[in-house]
Amino acid sequence: MNAGRESNVVVFLTGLGLALMAALVAYLSSLDGSVEDCAELLGRSYAVEAWPFDLQPHSAATLPLGERVLRLTRERGVSEDSESPSVSGTVAEADGKSIVWSQLPVGAKNQPPAEAALVWYPQSLAAGALEKAFGSLSSDGPEDLKPAGGPVVVHSERVPWGSLEVPLVHERRYGPGAVFHDSVRANISSGGQTCLLFVSWDPGLPGSVGLAREVLGAIRPLVAR
Repeated sequence: MNAGRESNVVVFLTGLGLALMAALVAYLSSLDGSVEDCAELLGRSYAVEAWPFDLQPHSAATLPLGERVLRLTRERGVSEDSESPSVSGTVAEADGKSIVWSQLPVGAKNQPPAEAALVWYPQSLAAGALEKAFGSLSSDGPEDLKPAGGPVVVHSERVPWGSLEVPLVHERRYGPGAVFHDSVRANISSGGQTCLLFVSWDPGLPGSVGLAREVLGAIRPLVAR
């Protein structure tokens, strides 16, 4: 990869799918990156007594452009209530031209997140990553999307995090298969290091700012901003 290219990690971690996220991190780290120790990477910047929702560090890697990614997953059984809703009826035709994004079925509320990720950005990418994640947020709704889909901001606010107040965005990304992926992201930069937290749900399940804040609240920075 060309080191001069803009990082796309924000895009991939905000709703393109958990399996794709895992594949992307594995693929990019295999190209020109390196595998990291989860505990060592986290311990450089943060302390966590216990992760909520049975989340546990799964893997960590440094990507070719210098982003360091710590991925958390959870062991879980699939209950009837937490299964992703099926797409049926006239919501989408096979040719993809008749999708009504605002009418996609939505799964059960308040389901625990499926994954989370912490992403540290090198100084050369930090400003662009922050702008993409929290800067010029679109006001479009699902009714404004083209047949190919795209992201919609469900909610944005500033929330307390310890003694700080940080920006948080709940995004819903509509895409292939006539399904959406919800994620919540927050700026947890500290000690001069730019770091974002991403919390993601299974396809078709609505995200929850309240549940994402439980993940955020488990993280304590070792050095204040």
